[in-house]
Amino acid sequence: MKLNKFIAFAVAALTFSACSNDDASWNTATGVTVNLSQTEMAISEDAEAGRYYYIPVVVEGEANGNIEVTVEFSPVSASPAVEDKDYVVTQKTIIIPAGEASGNIEFYPTGDDIENDDRQFVVTLVKAVGAAVGPQTACTVTLKDNERLIPEAYRNIQGMWTMTCVNNDEADQYTVNIKGYNEGETGYLSDLIISGWNGVSYTEDLVAKFSFDASTNQAIITLPLGQWVAYDLNFGAQLGVCDVMLASVNYSSSGASLAATGSVSATSNEEMTEISFSDSTELVGAIFDSSGSFTGYTWFWKESMKMTR
Repeated sequence: MKLNKFIAFAVAALTFSACSNDDASWNTATGVTVNLSQTEMAISEDAEAGRYYYIPVVVEGEANGNIEVTVEFSPVSASPAVEDKDYVVTQKTIIIPAGEASGNIEFYPTGDDIENDDRQFVVTLVKAVGAAVGPQTACTVTLKDNERLIPEAYRNIQGMWTMTCVNNDEADQYTVNIKGYNEGETGYLSDLIISGWNGVSYTEDLVAKFSFDASTNQAIITLPLGQWVAYDLNFGAQLGVCDVMLASVNYSSSGASLAATGSVSATSNEEMTEISFSDSTELVGAIFDSSGSFTGYTWFWKESMKMTR
């Protein structure tokens, strides 16, 4: 077996920073306005876990300080979307730092398992500090119902797929099988099982989450990290008998690290004939010895991953 030596094994972390009202220095330059960048937006009511949506607020003019923007959310149409029931807003007031051309209003849909009409709400830009409010102040958001589409998409995503990737710096191709659950079983329409990972029969089945984006007609497979890919593999005199865990590679200014928490996602095309991971996704099989310690080696290192049929 070809092995890769990896220097460090760590859980990747993200650091966030933000402006606050206490230290904000507001823009005093004239001729600066803010507008919502779009008048309408359509998204699936059942998005993949952890996915957020953004409505950009665009700054026009040269600001010499921060700009604070406040928006309101209101239900509209005969089938209104209700805040904190059909969707959740993370922040209704944002600060756009000096020199930035835009900021984002962030929200996410909650979803349900009931077939219903598409729901709508409107986002309205109601106030700005350090800038004038421009003419484009409203964006209508449609939450597209996908319950009537999910069963067919769930069936279509299942079956045999050809995985092509770069594995340990070499082109690789093998077959994987994506299986689901029958109606009435726990996991139906939400869970998937992937077998044949790494092209060998002795790997463990990997569990994944299934979701469907009704606005793009694309299926999303979310693969949790930290799953055991194989147990009791004999790596010879170099390592002995070890277990293998699924992890991803993260890069920062201090170098590369492995992450065994979180998840990675792959998205299908509309025809359900191709499933692609993002170009930045790198998955590895981290090798752990019999004491449960990471050996510093990886069994596989996959990049440029795509499944077709």
